[in-house]
Amino acid sequence: MNELEESTKLDSIKIIRTTEEKELYNSNKNPENNNGEDIFEKELNRPLKIQEIEKIKLLEKNIFNRKNEKLEINKKQEKF
Repeated sequence: MNELEESTKLDSIKIIRTTEEKELYNSNKNPENNNGEDIFEKELNRPLKIQEIEKIKLLEKNIFNRKNEKLEINKKQEKF
């Protein structure tokens, strides 16, 4: 999470509890005492339904896949 937050490739990171459409974290509105990684960990460790856990795993996978795709695109562009 820290690596994502420190990346210049993203405008912002939001953590949203989809069952309630509740925004738990937004890096653009981040109070100084709020840490996205801590919120992410708390969200993962709260009592969740199996369906919610699977959605979070898919979201995490998609975030990292997009990041890797962007890195690959940047590497290809640098070669030209």
